[in-house]
Amino acid sequence: MCDLCAKICPVNCITIESVKATEEIGMTSDGTKKRLYAPIFDIDMAKCCFCGLCTTVCPTDCLTMTPVYDFAEVDIKNMIYHFTDLTPEQAEEKKQLLAKQQEEMAAAKAAALAARKQQ
Repeated sequence: MCDLCAKICPVNCITIESVKATEEIGMTSDGTKKRLYAPIFDIDMAKCCFCGLCTTVCPTDCLTMTPVYDFAEVDIKNMIYHFTDLTPEQAEEKKQLLAKQQEEMAAAKAAALAARKQQ
């Protein structure tokens, strides 16, 4: 979820959306803690020019090039590959949990600030 692949893609075929996790969700391949969910991680293979830049900048080898290059489809809409494991409902739930956590943190910060002002 570092977004480097989407930023370097010359044809903008990678779409990534992330949501900060409110709980422990696991470890990455390099041993760091996962901190983000991916409600959207799509690659539009109809746009992809197979340059490999996305794989070059990927620090965790999430994206790799393979010998497979033929993605023939009758409908071009089927060329968008979805690499997320969250359903839209789960993604919305994660967004709501994050918003609730941020509200609670803001309220706690405001309460601490008010307590300091009273002292």
